[in-house]
Amino acid sequence: MTLDISIVGAGLGGLTAAFLLGRAGHRVTVYEAAPELGEIGAGIQMSPNVTRLFQRWGLGERLEKASLVPSGFSMRRCKLLS
Repeated sequence: MTLDISIVGAGLGGLTAAFLLGRAGHRVTVYEAAPELGEIGAGIQMSPNVTRLFQRWGLGERLEKASLVPSGFSMRRCKLLS
């Protein structure tokens, strides 16, 4: 059975859902309030688990072309006073 599916929001979650639903044979329409899609902010850091999913879905080569490996990574931790 083919469904007509509407997705509101063209963020990472919305586009991922649209991609997979389309691959499954459904008709998908994505609605986004922004006038155009583009880069916003400093970027998206993806964990190895998410990266493996994108590779499994056939997007590994595109992901590799559009990404870069950071030269360093720093995590900070603080203790909030109550």
